[in-house]
Amino acid sequence: MITYEAACQKAYEYYKEISENYRLVSALENEFGWIFKGADSSNVECGGAGIKISRDDGKLEKFILPKELRLLQISKPVSIPLEFRW
Repeated sequence: MITYEAACQKAYEYYKEISENYRLVSALENEFGWIFKGADSSNVECGGAGIKISRDDGKLEKFILPKELRLLQISKPVSIPLEFRW
């Protein structure tokens, strides 16, 4: 089981590999884990897919709609720690 802070760090590192200018711009939480989106400083998002990180094992996967619409519907917004966002 991982913490929200550890999930933020993992998501942040994922987006930093894509571009040094990317940070987290949105985070959602549900009973299974978290969903993140990344963007650069001008808020240009990284592609169409977000990522999801499992609360149980920290596994990172692409979050793709509409396949996972139900997961999105049960998720609630959460605040992103300052060090991981713009």
